[in-house]
Amino acid sequence: MIRGKVNPRRQALVVVEALGRDGMLQPLEFVLDTGFAGDLLLPADAIQRLAVVPHDEINAVLASGQAVQLDG
Repeated sequence: MIRGKVNPRRQALVVVEALGRDGMLQPLEFVLDTGFAGDLLLPADAIQRLAVVPHDEINAVLASGQAVQLDG
């Protein structure tokens, strides 16, 4: 079972532990997105903490409708 909390903006939050390249688990807090479409994007600070190396670029459309290119 995954437990979480609701923040003052009424967003559902959960903490997931991800394994970094150094073999250490890093806790990452996420907002649950009911519109999830299959791709998980991490904020820059999480990428740095996990020492993730981008391997591709992807085209994405933000909730605002703006089209952007992101490291994937």
